[in-house]
Amino acid sequence: VSPKHANFFQADEGGSADDVVALIEEVQQLVEERMGVRLEPELRLVGFESRP
Repeated sequence: VSPKHANFFQADEGGSADDVVALIEEVQQLVEERMGVRLEPELRLVGFESRP
């Protein structure tokens, strides 16, 4: 998660697209558990099964 804006995710060197998707899913789960709000990504994932 970017330290400049919590709505931006970036992979560090050696990170993969799968790593970024896993991070998105983890953040979604934590926010829903703590705040009761389900975040919906404003992006379209290509090459992934129905995630996140």
